[in-house]
Amino acid sequence: MEKRKVFRFIVVLIVFLMAIICTVKSTYLQREAEKDIELNTLETVGKIYKFTWNKSFKYYYFSYHHNGVEFKNYEDISYAEGEQCVNRYYKVILSNKNPENSKILIDEEIIDIAKIKNAGFK
Repeated sequence: MEKRKVFRFIVVLIVFLMAIICTVKSTYLQREAEKDIELNTLETVGKIYKFTWNKSFKYYYFSYHHNGVEFKNYEDISYAEGEQCVNRYYKVILSNKNPENSKILIDEEIIDIAKIKNAGFK
């Protein structure tokens, strides 16, 4: 009976440590991406193509183009308008060095058709 308790304790401890490691790694990678964007900033236009939410998170999925390549990303933005943002265009800042690192600025909608087309959208 005692061996079972020790085994359970070890399993719980391992799971707990793994959760901490994953959280720390995720936070580190997010900060590195933000630093990369700050050091190598490039602006473009992005389109929100999907919105999902649950009790804790509002995810906005967006696409943008860089050097003829389409990139897709998503962000948790709690203050935005939800479904109303889908199929609308917003300013995106990204890293010119690593264009997969990007951030959509949901409070800066782009309505200029020329800017939208020049950013690679039809």
